[in-house]
Amino acid sequence: MQVIASMEPPDSTSRRRAVLVILVLGMLAVSAVSGQASASSAPEPGQDSGVVYLTFDDGPHPMYTPMILDLLERRGAQATFFPLGRRLEERWETHQIQDLLNRGHALGNHSWNHPRLLEMTRVDMRHELDQASAVVEKRAGYRPRCFRAPYGEVDATVLEIGDGMGMEHVAWDADPQEWRSPTVEEALGHIRARLHDGSVVLMHDRRWMTLPILAKLLQVLPADRWSFEALPQCGPGGDPLARMVSRNIDSLPVGSIWEVAHQEDEIRVTGWAYHPASPVGGLIVTVNANGQAPEVLGVTGRDHSFSVIVGAPVSLVPVCVWIGESGRTGHEAFLGCLQPVPAPQN
Repeated sequence: MQVIASMEPPDSTSRRRAVLVILVLGMLAVSAVSGQASASSAPEPGQDSGVVYLTFDDGPHPMYTPMILDLLERRGAQATFFPLGRRLEERWETHQIQDLLNRGHALGNHSWNHPRLLEMTRVDMRHELDQASAVVEKRAGYRPRCFRAPYGEVDATVLEIGDGMGMEHVAWDADPQEWRSPTVEEALGHIRARLHDGSVVLMHDRRWMTLPILAKLLQVLPADRWSFEALPQCGPGGDPLARMVSRNIDSLPVGSIWEVAHQEDEIRVTGWAYHPASPVGGLIVTVNANGQAPEVLGVTGRDHSFSVIVGAPVSLVPVCVWIGESGRTGHEAFLGCLQPVPAPQN
């Protein structure tokens, strides 16, 4: 029997969010039955396989961003988030940023207040980007490695300032403009026309319409041919050492899954995790694979890495990982879910 494991404590907020995610998925199911957005009529990708880089701007939103994270987990997908500095400071604390990084997502800089950088002085441009990077550093332990200028507007000066702050600019290939409330079919048609291996898709985690578009996109691209990954230049999972030194004894563990690889007789899960109460390793690694109940499969080593093996793959559903301290119930960190990929051939 497949088990859908809880990813966080069952408080009223998480229950409401779970209900809304189910409603979004239900809306898609109803529309498929009615023929409005059926699998047969949904736009098919113009290419057979590849990697898609989902990106989300302008957040975080108190409801939509966590719902997007839930949708991504159901597919074992990762993404890159470009929050506004002022919204990040107002709405998210350190534990929420660390949770996003634990799940293997990446963080970028999207400015402090979404101005048109090209209309600003050089000094003001730098201040706008530096304020946003400082908020990320305060909560994540490191400064972003990438940025996206508001409206995507850049010139040589903007790129030079970003580069001087250690950030690469990220543009996009597809922008379904969900803020204009297109139909799901229109949005998918726009993405399909621009889909290729390495496509960067721009969406916004402050808009309701993003949810059904994302849910349908994750549904129509087959998991055995398409993967959704965080942009490598943005540092998926964050800077491990910087995140380690930001922890204290009362913090939850931090970490990240490196890979979930399968072959005929096993699934191997690798990654890292750290907590200052376990300076030489020994954190408990719990895994949910093949849709079964979570099971303790190992512990982290002295270098804080882990490598555990699950039995032969039955169905290639996302594999989820939790990290906890021995003898400290309720102090676990969720490291997200990843879709298994074929193990490299020797």
